[in-house]
Parts: sequence; C-alpha cells; structure tokens
Amino acid sequence: MRRAIALLLFSVCVLFAHAQEKTAAIHAQQTEDPELLSFDELVALSSTAKPEGQLADRLNSLLAKPFIRNEASAAGVEPHRPSVANLGPVLRIGFWNIERGLSFELIRSALTSTSEFERIDGNQRKSTAAQKLLIESQLNYLQSVDVLARNEVDLGMKRTGYRDVARELAAALHMNYVYGVEFVEVDPVFDLGIEQVHLPDAQRDLRLQQDLQVNRQRYRGLHGTAILSRYPIRSARIFRPPLCYDWYGQEAKEAAKLEKGKRWAARELFKERIERDVRHGGRMALIADLGDT
Repeated sequence: MRRAIALLLFSVCVLFAHAQEKTAAIHAQQTEDPELLSFDELVALSSTAKPEGQLADRLNSLLAKPFIRNEASAAGVEPHRPSVANLGPVLRIGFWNIERGLSFELIRSALTSTSEFERIDGNQRKSTAAQKLLIESQLNYLQSVDVLARNEVDLGMKRTGYRDVARELAAALHMNYVYGVEFVEVDPVFDLGIEQVHLPDAQRDLRLQQDLQVNRQRYRGLHGTAILSRYPIRSARIFRPPLCYDWYGQEAKEAAKLEKGKRWAARELFKERIERDVRHGGRMALIADLGDT
C-alpha cells in the first residue's frame, strides 16, 4: 500500500520557455553540481535517521540541488522535431520507468538502434511477425522523442554496475540531461556491505558473501529521476511533497538481523522478491525549464 501511495505522489514536470539568445539558453544554470558523499559519510548515514551538522548539510544539498548538463546543445545538437501529417512539426515527449537501469544495454538499444534492440531482445525471447512490427513501430516513436523523462534512475549503485545511468544514456542519445536525487540508499547489509551476515551452509554462505561485496570507491548510493532533452536545459529544481513515509526508520525495522540472510536466500534460491529499502530522502518531482534552440 505504501508504494501505491508513494507512486501517486511522484510526478515529473517539464516547462518550456523561449530563450532570447541561444548562447544564454545553452549555458544557463551551469552551476556546480552538489557534492557526492564519500563512502564513510554514507556509512554514517546508515546509522542515524536524523544526521546533524556538516553531514546533514551535505545530504540536504544532494537532495535539493539537481545535476544539469548541456553538453549536447553546446556541441550543436538540434532537436528531431518530428512531423505529423496534417499537423506539422511536433514536440514529442516520452516517459519511461527504467527500473533503476538494470537492463541497461536493452534500454540503450531501444533508444538508439532498432536492429541492436531486436538482436538483444531476440536472444531473450521469441516474437511473432506481428509482435515485431508492433515493437518496431513503438521504437520508432521512442527514438524520435526530443524530451525523455525517466524515473527509477541509479547513480553509483552496485545493482546496476555502479553506472551513472542518466549520464551514460544522455551521452548515447546525444542529449542534455538533468538528474535529481530522490533517495540516498544506505542499507548496511545489501547496499554498503558493512554488517556481517552468515548462513550455516558453507556453500550458500560463500555465495552470500560474494553477493554482499561492494566497491567502496565506486559506490554513490543515489536513486532518482532524470529528464533528457535535445533542447537546452535553462534551469531545474526539485519539489518534494510532505513526507508520508519514513523510508529510513520504517524500512530499518522491516527485518531483524537474523532474518537478513534468510531473505537473501529466498531471493537468490527461490527467486522471491522481498522488499527492503533503507534510505534517506523521499518522493519528489523534477521540474525543468527548457529553452528553444
């Protein structure tokens, strides 16, 4: 139920405005990004629901200030501006929940190359001729969008190979992007790997320890929302509705330490998904002001 309520609070807003000058539009709001947190700081956040002092300031900055990149417009990239019969040029906007970016290669190919997508997808499942035609039609629309909003986007998470998913997809599509942090993930077991959990069976315990290993140099723990655009991003801001769920306190109580190994075994051995998200942050809307070229 809490996820259904949270989903209702999630939204992405895109606002358009005409820039008076192309150069001003491209370089507007090119301020410094919020500083990423170190692994030690993430560990400190895993042990408190209410950080204080400098740590609280750094966390709040990360949750309040979006990352903005306009390299595509600076390089001269122009919008596709697809045309529709009897209507003319249109602004085509897409929205995609990419589930953290777990199937990254498939997502990238869907946005850039129909043949590559069909090759990758064909290795995973067989499609009928009618299904292939439908897929190609949908990919054609998807690849013609000039603005693409995406939620559930990882940055520096172990589950997605520590990728900066928004940046890598934007580079592949030759698009500008803005990224807002929704959550900072600090589960001491499944994200940070700083709590020891063992299983009585030696072989399963070895698999558990391998699963829990984390690269402390690459882990950033960020999960959020991104807007990709072939139009320059003039400005962006994050809006957060009132907190309706304590993502740190309630999730930390979801499982006793003794149960954590059992949950891993259930997920890995029986393919059961058991939710637990110890994190700081909350649902948000990412609002971007896009200029004309």
